Formats: sequence, C-alpha cells, structure tokens
Amino acid sequence: FEGEGMIKQIFKEEGGKLILHSLNPKYRDREVTEQNGLNFKVMGRQFWRAG
Repeated sequence: FEGEGMIKQIFKEEGGKLILHSLNPKYRDREVTEQNGLNFKVMGRQFWRAG
C-alpha cells in the first residue's frame, strides 16, 4: 500500500472503507478508499504466540 509493506490490523467501516491500524502508537491509522486502494493487497496473516 502506497509503495510499502506493513503489518497492520484491518478494520472495515461503513461504505467499504478500510482502516489499517498499528498496535504501535508511533504510527497513525491509514485509510484505504476506492481512490487510493487500487494497489492495496493483503499478502497473508500474521500470528503471534507466547509460551
């Protein structure tokens, strides 16, 4: 998305807009819309497990 790879939580909002959310507060949320999301692609899923 916008020329970079990233690991984010994805939330779908009304109207089909997607919100890309980082657990790290240093990074702001990003919106994926019809206009800027033409090259948006989900490459896989990230899992974390402890213990």
